[in-house]
Amino acid sequence: MNFLVGSLLYHSEEYIAFWLIIELIENYNLRENYQEGKKSLLTLKTYFISFKGFPGLKIHNKKINKVFKYSLKEKYNEIQSTGVDISFVVVEWVFSLFCSLIPIDLQIEFFINFFETKWDFFYKVCYCLFQSKDFSGITDGDEVYMLLKFSKSNDKTSKEKEKFWENVLNKANELEINL
Repeated sequence: MNFLVGSLLYHSEEYIAFWLIIELIENYNLRENYQEGKKSLLTLKTYFISFKGFPGLKIHNKKINKVFKYSLKEKYNEIQSTGVDISFVVVEWVFSLFCSLIPIDLQIEFFINFFETKWDFFYKVCYCLFQSKDFSGITDGDEVYMLLKFSKSNDKTSKEKEKFWENVLNKANELEINL
């Protein structure tokens, strides 16, 4: 949530950022992404895959998987055949609303669309990200590779990264997909 708060503070005055956070928590169901349920003895991987205690994260993960599965069938089947679980990537996306990935100056574009359409724009960005990536080279169960494919520490220069995200946000904005 620190990336999210930092972005809102960067793009607005403190009192506006405060009320935007309240809006996200109360009317965009952000609270459910961070709620913890019962604690249990699970491995880290199992904890995040099952999203025990994170009802919002579980809902968004299901929706992203559905969008990916039915809209990008070939890429979805390619990843599924390796046993890689895209949930590892989804966690960071949902928790930070992409603020850990999108360059700070472009985050305002994301928020404008997100506040207008709620989570629909978020899912469209997810779609465009999966569409833009080449998944060749993924081996069985290689979640680390998958994380690196979508990591903020990729090998792009800041200009290339900015251009990539401009392209993703523009495509997401124009995308007509039944969610």
